[in-house]
Amino acid sequence: MSLRFFAQRAQRGNLPAMSPVFDIFCRALVLKDSARKRYHESPGTRALAEISKRARLPNRNARDSRGIASRSDIAIDHNMKRKKRMGYIIRLLLKSQSQLQEQGKKASGFTLIELLVALVVASIMISALLGFMVDILTTDRKEQARSNTEQEIQGAIDYIRRDLEQAVYIYDAEGLAAITGNYNKTECTSGPSSSYSPPGSCSQIPPASDDRVPVLAFWKRKFLPEDQRVTDDEIFVHCLVKLSGGGCNYQDYQVYSLVAYYLIKDDSDIWSGAARIGRFEIRDGIEDKDGTVLDEKRNEVDPVTGEEKEVKYDLQPSKGFMLFNLGVKGDNLREKMNRWQKHKDPYDLRKNEVEVLVDYIDQTTMDVNTDLCKKAIRVVTDKDAYVPQQVPDYDNDKFPADFKTGSFYACVDSERNVAQVYIRGNALARTLARGETEDYSDRQETFFPTTRIQVKGRGVINF
Repeated sequence: MSLRFFAQRAQRGNLPAMSPVFDIFCRALVLKDSARKRYHESPGTRALAEISKRARLPNRNARDSRGIASRSDIAIDHNMKRKKRMGYIIRLLLKSQSQLQEQGKKASGFTLIELLVALVVASIMISALLGFMVDILTTDRKEQARSNTEQEIQGAIDYIRRDLEQAVYIYDAEGLAAITGNYNKTECTSGPSSSYSPPGSCSQIPPASDDRVPVLAFWKRKFLPEDQRVTDDEIFVHCLVKLSGGGCNYQDYQVYSLVAYYLIKDDSDIWSGAARIGRFEIRDGIEDKDGTVLDEKRNEVDPVTGEEKEVKYDLQPSKGFMLFNLGVKGDNLREKMNRWQKHKDPYDLRKNEVEVLVDYIDQTTMDVNTDLCKKAIRVVTDKDAYVPQQVPDYDNDKFPADFKTGSFYACVDSERNVAQVYIRGNALARTLARGETEDYSDRQETFFPTTRIQVKGRGVINF
């Protein structure tokens, strides 16, 4: 494309948008061509041209006899060289302008490949960051669950400790098997008998079942304040026993009660999928005193003589409760307490229910070394002496295998009225959906916190 073409377009004012330098250059070229045109069209220039033509002057390449070019030839050569330089400059400017336009097009967007590569790289980075954040949140949740579980099982074992401190007698493995009929699933309803020999064919306490098993049982002294509820539909405030002449005797009472702790495993919609510990308690009543208002009656069988008699109470015992009788057969306190029998009335588990003490106890079935209890409380060297026993007895063939968890058991010395209680929780069950659970493993041992405590009962039975 010639230089004059751009000059003419610049003169007409329709030069395409280019760089400012190129625009100035083209306009300068237009002015130069206009001046040259006026020069050649002037009268003087035309006269000189006519004279040169008539004199037949040599052309612009002709030289005189001395080989020297004329002044006009030198000017023509100079103009040609200048035009070549100007053309080179114009081409250079056009090339630079084209390159700038191409760079502008490239900077205005991204190619599909660039977008795909950026998307892949961003996805990898975001995935790594999300995984890192999820790990942090999961770890924090597990640590919080572990802390909560530790606090709860510590609270539970403190409650059991206070309970056991009031114990007057704690059943060992033989005693627990005796009063449960070797973990029989049927409750005894025949009442005491003088011919009874443990273990019987039924359970004297709320029986074991497919979803629960008794672990620890003991007798204790229970305090009854003077404003204890007396009947089902009336509360005599500050009056446990009301006198016939009006008013109250304003007296607190101490009675015996039987406490049993259970390990529970079921598919409850309320509790977790792990195991839990439940507590059951029944108490004795207050026998009738002369001059009192309430005289409730109950027939009871003497386990020594087998005779049935009527007993009056100002405060009825719990349904199914029967106080132990030390007049039964037995060479020692253990044998006599193992012969205890309940009243013929069935337990009312609506009023005396097995209340949950703590949830999230480990439900994992595993082997437990039962010999540890033989040395846990005291070391016995005499082979004929009494040896502390583990309750419940995992070596008992009648004990259900699904409850051999080692997450809730005790070592009991019935002769010294001492018990060492063990509890293992399951913190991972807190992080799962309801009904789901996680079994124990050595790799995650830290999320199965354990605690234990040794307690001596302060109560005494005069034997």
